[in-house]
Amino acid sequence: MDRQNPEAWRCSLREVSVDADPYWTTCDNCSEETSEPSGPMRAVVGGMGKKGVPTYRRLPYLNGRRPEIVEPGGSGTKVIRVETEEETAKDFGSADEYLGFQEEHEQQWASS
Repeated sequence: MDRQNPEAWRCSLREVSVDADPYWTTCDNCSEETSEPSGPMRAVVGGMGKKGVPTYRRLPYLNGRRPEIVEPGGSGTKVIRVETEEETAKDFGSADEYLGFQEEHEQQWASS
C-alpha cells in the first residue's frame, strides 16, 4: 500500500476502492489466502471507553459506505455516521444501534 496515494487504495480481492486508510479496513479474508470474498468489508473505528481506555469496533460497511465516528458540531458527543443510499448522513448513538440498522437494510437489499 502506498500511504501517500489514497487513489490507489483498493481491495485486490473485491476490486473496490478503500475510501479510508487501508490499515483501518478489514474483512474475513484478511487472515487467509483465498480467491473468494467472505463476509462484508468492515471499518475499524475507535472511540473512548470507560476510564478513557480506547475501544475499537469492526463495523460492516453499509451498502459499500464506510461508517465513521464523528463529533457533530463540536458537541462533545461522538456518534457513528454513515451515508445512506439517498446520500444523506445518518447518525447512530451506539454500535448496537448502527448494527441493527445495517442488518435491517442489508436484508431489504438482499430481497430486492
